[in-house]
Amino acid sequence: AGYLLAPWLMALLTTDPRVRELGAVYFRVSFIFFIFYDTIATLAHVLRGAGEPGYSLAGMAASAATATVLMPFLVFGWGPLPGMGIGGAPLAVGVGRIIGTSVVMAFLFSGRSRLHLRLDHLRPDGGVCWRICVLGWPAAAQNLLERGSNLILVRILSLFGPVTVAAFGVSNRITNVSRMPAFGVQAAVRTLVGQNLGAGLPERAVQSVRLSMWLTGFFMGSVTVGLFWFAPPVVLFFGLAGEAADVGSLCLRILAVSLLFESARRVLAGAFHGAANAKPPMVVEGIVRWVVEIPLGYLAAVTLGMGGAGVWWTIAGGQVLAGAALFGWFFWWSAEGLKAQPLHIVRRPCPEEPAEPPRPEDGAP
Repeated sequence: AGYLLAPWLMALLTTDPRVRELGAVYFRVSFIFFIFYDTIATLAHVLRGAGEPGYSLAGMAASAATATVLMPFLVFGWGPLPGMGIGGAPLAVGVGRIIGTSVVMAFLFSGRSRLHLRLDHLRPDGGVCWRICVLGWPAAAQNLLERGSNLILVRILSLFGPVTVAAFGVSNRITNVSRMPAFGVQAAVRTLVGQNLGAGLPERAVQSVRLSMWLTGFFMGSVTVGLFWFAPPVVLFFGLAGEAADVGSLCLRILAVSLLFESARRVLAGAFHGAANAKPPMVVEGIVRWVVEIPLGYLAAVTLGMGGAGVWWTIAGGQVLAGAALFGWFFWWSAEGLKAQPLHIVRRPCPEEPAEPPRPEDGAP
C-alpha cells in the first residue's frame, strides 16, 4: 500500500513538484524494505531485554557499515555501475538492514545467545501473541502519534519554502544523532527496570531510573551547550550554505534548547516500558503532540507570522512540556503504586530443560 500511495503521500507534505517526484522515489524504495526495518529493531530490543546488548550492537553495526559503504556507489555510480540518484540511498539502507537482520538471526539460531531459537519456536502461539499485543499497543500508538504529528508539522513548514524544510530536516537529524547517548540509556533502563521488577526489587528499579536520569542530564547537558554554541559550523559541515546555513543555525539552536528534556522523556518512557506500563508515555505523547504542538505550531507560524521559527519554538516547548510531565508522572507513580504493580510474566516450559527429579518425602533416607 505504501509503495502504491507514495506519490499521494508526498502530495500531502509539499506542493513543490520536484520535491514530490524525488520523495515518491525515496518512499517507494523504502517501502520495499520496510519489514526489515522493523525486524532488526524488534530483535535488537529482544536481545537488550535478555541482557545481551553486544549482539544487538553487532547487528546494528553491520547494518550501518553496509549502508555507509554502499550508499555513495548506489547514489552516484561507480565504473560500469550506474548511479541511481536519490533512490540509491534507501536501497543502501535496505540492504544494510537485511545484513544486520541476518547477523542478529545468526546469533539467535547458532546458540551463542542465551535465547537459543529453533524453527519450531517460530510456530505462532495465540496466547502469547495476544499478550504481546495487549502490552505493546500503547507503545505502537505512541510511535504513530509521534510520526503522524511530525508529518503535519513538516507540512506546515513546507508553506515557507524548501529552505525552511531543509533547515529543519538537517537540524532534526543532528539532534537525533546527538541523542544517541540517551537512546543507549533508554535501552539500559528498560532492561534494568524489567529485570529488577521481575526479581521483586521495585526500590532498586526506581534507583536505576534515578541514576539514569543523572547520567542523561550530564551527557545531554554538555551536548546541548555544544550544539547551541557551535551551531553555524555544525550545519555547514552537514551541507547547508548561504541562506540555508543561517536558517539552519537558528533551527538547530532552538531545538538544542529542549534537547535535554526530550532525552529525559525518552529515558523515562523506557522506564515505563520496562515496567510493562506503556500507557503514560502514549498519553503524554498524544496530548503534547496533537493538542499542543500542532495547533500552536500553526498559530505561531501562520497566524502570528513567525514562519518556520514558530514551528521550531513550538516543538521545543512541547518537548520541554512532555519531559517535565513524564518526569512528574513517573516519580508519582513509582511512589504510589510501583510496589503493587502487577508483573506480566509469561512462563513457558522449555523443552531443553531436564525434568526435575522427584524429591524424597520428609524423613525418607
